[in-house]
Amino acid sequence: MSLDTYPSTPSLTSVAPNSLSRPLQVAIGFAYAVLAAVFCAAFLGHRGLYGETVFVELSQTRSWWDGFLYPYDPQRRFVSLPMHLGYLASDGSYDALNAIFVLSVLATGVLTFLLVRALIPHLPFVAFASGAFAIAHGADRMANFVPGVQVRFGVVAGLAAVLLGVRLSRGGRAWLLAPMFTLQVLSLWTYEPVFPALALAPVLMWSIERNWRSWLRRAMVWELVPSVWTAALVYR
Repeated sequence: MSLDTYPSTPSLTSVAPNSLSRPLQVAIGFAYAVLAAVFCAAFLGHRGLYGETVFVELSQTRSWWDGFLYPYDPQRRFVSLPMHLGYLASDGSYDALNAIFVLSVLATGVLTFLLVRALIPHLPFVAFASGAFAIAHGADRMANFVPGVQVRFGVVAGLAAVLLGVRLSRGGRAWLLAPMFTLQVLSLWTYEPVFPALALAPVLMWSIERNWRSWLRRAMVWELVPSVWTAALVYR
């Protein structure tokens, strides 16, 4: 059952007739993987945690479950999550943290590609270029070091949430709301710079669905989590 019964504009919501072939999909994925690996190799291989060793200490001194939650800032409750995953995977080795960072960079490119592809399916090259730009964006030493995995994780969760929101705007099943809300929570309560993009995501949905009543209903549902985050920030 769809989220509502309002019809959508067929030209904007139908499946793209020029879907990519499987070999082309594999080639795009391979190109993104190479770009992410080269990009990260230039910035990560020789860099450590600097002053962020508190996350390792939290993993060492707390239970495996409590290690996922950051105890010192309620607005960044999940900022420890990627660090703790790296600790559990390798008992504190930088190798696992670097691997998580590379996967986060790769996921950023793939999700950007899927999102742009969903919005403008007739321009696959634009989607590919957008994904490549997302991988290489922020190519400086301050943005790309191991603790930056927290920011990357928040961005990945936010992009995945927006992608699900777009699919809901295309008449997707209502069960997609659960993972969409979960990803919004993980994104916003990991790192707050994602907030403006998530708050404005309904603008993208309007480009898909021009029925303002249906769009307003979906936008109100989408804004539930950003509104709760804002209220928590104001009344903390």
